Amino acid sequence: MIILDTSFLYSFLNKNDANHNKAVELMNKIISRKFGKPIIFEYVIDELFTLMINKQPFSYIEKVIDLILQDVEKNIFQIIILTDRENSLHDIIRLFKKINEDPNRKKKLSFTDCAILFAMIQNDIFYLASFDSGFDGILEKIEYGIYALSSDKILNLKKIL
Repeated sequence: MIILDTSFLYSFLNKNDANHNKAVELMNKIISRKFGKPIIFEYVIDELFTLMINKQPFSYIEKVIDLILQDVEKNIFQIIILTDRENSLHDIIRLFKKINEDPNRKKKLSFTDCAILFAMIQNDIFYLASFDSGFDGILEKIEYGIYALSSDKILNLKKIL
């Protein structure tokens, strides 16, 4: 399975974005299931629509919502939500603090990005489509826009939890 991050989805949906063409190329691989089933995480939906509401007309956002829901109904994408929210929240906060307190990290991770990492571990999701360089070093970049959660990276993250 592969989680689609906000940066990836926004680039895919925005023809003027610098990463749009790469996102389209990667989406073709993703839809062909090269990385398993594509997953849209609830926190990403929140972040995507929050970003879009300030940059796009609402009529466009409505179309995107309809497309996502149609693709979920057609089983092209799957939406995942966190279960056991209280304990999950504590674990995500631990990840957020531990990753971002490192003074040597040049690029910090957002709370949503830390929630994505947590969801990947909890749901055995081994790939992430993202143009966010904050994942560098935490996940293994296998090509521009695609990260992998390797067994050693899982161990490192589980130590934090």
